[in-house]
Amino acid sequence: MLEDAGFAVIEACDVASAPDVLKDKSGICLIFTDMNMLAKLDGADLVRFLQRHYQNTRVILMSGNIKKSCSAEMPFLK
Repeated sequence: MLEDAGFAVIEACDVASAPDVLKDKSGICLIFTDMNMLAKLDGADLVRFLQRHYQNTRVILMSGNIKKSCSAEMPFLK
């Protein structure tokens, strides 16, 4: 859908692999990620990494099931 609209789409299979995917790319301005993942790291961990290393990159966190402990830390639209 995004590619059909003319956007370049880059995928990472999980949060742990995201830094390797991002290090070779420039000009990434928006990242979509799920909040809850089956791996040890989740969307909140990715946001923390991005805040440290890619401050100008915006993130949209998506989730069908958000934990209350995370919602206080990061703003969500409901």
